[in-house]
Amino acid sequence: MATTLPDNYIVYFAKCVDKASDVYGLVKIGCTTNRWSKRRAAIQRQYGEVELLGWLGGYLDAEAELHKRFARYRTVDEWFELERPLIQFLRTVNTYPPPSTAGYNKAAEKQQELEDLAELKVAEAKLANLERQLHEVVRETNVAYGKLEYAQKLRDDLNEEKTLLIKQVALLEFGVPYEYLLS
Repeated sequence: MATTLPDNYIVYFAKCVDKASDVYGLVKIGCTTNRWSKRRAAIQRQYGEVELLGWLGGYLDAEAELHKRFARYRTVDEWFELERPLIQFLRTVNTYPPPSTAGYNKAAEKQQELEDLAELKVAEAKLANLERQLHEVVRETNVAYGKLEYAQKLRDDLNEEKTLLIKQVALLEFGVPYEYLLS
C-alpha cells in the first residue's frame, strides 16, 4: 500500500547532458523533498550537468516502483538507459517546473487537473451529441425500414391480386382453370 508523503515530495527524471560524465545520456529516476534547484546542484556535483525531463508528485513507494518497472534499462545506481518504454512513460509526466519550495501546495497540479477536467467535460458533451445523432440515425433507419417493409407487403399483395385476376380472366375467356392452360 502506498504511503502518501507531504505535498513537496516529487519523483524526478533528470537526463545527464555532460558528455564528460560516465552517465552521459542516461536518465536518473530519483526523489526529493527539497527544492529541485537544490537537488539538481547535488546531482551535478557528482555527475555533471543534468536536464530535468519531468516529474511526478510522489508517494513513498513511487520511486521504487519505477525502478522496478524499468529495471531492465538500469545501468548504475538510479541511472537508466533512455529506451522506448521509458520515453513513452516520460510523455505522461509533468513537464512544467517542479515545486520550488518545500511548502509547495500542488497548485500547478490542481490547475492541470482542472484543465483536464474541462477537456473531459468538452469530450463528454461531444460524445453525448454524437450519441444523440446516432439515436436519430437509428430512428430514421427504423422508420425507413418500416416503410420498406410496408412497400414490400403492398407489392406482395398486388402480385397476389394480379395472379387472382389472371386466373379469373382465364376461366372467363377460355372456360378452363388457369393452371390447365399452363400444362
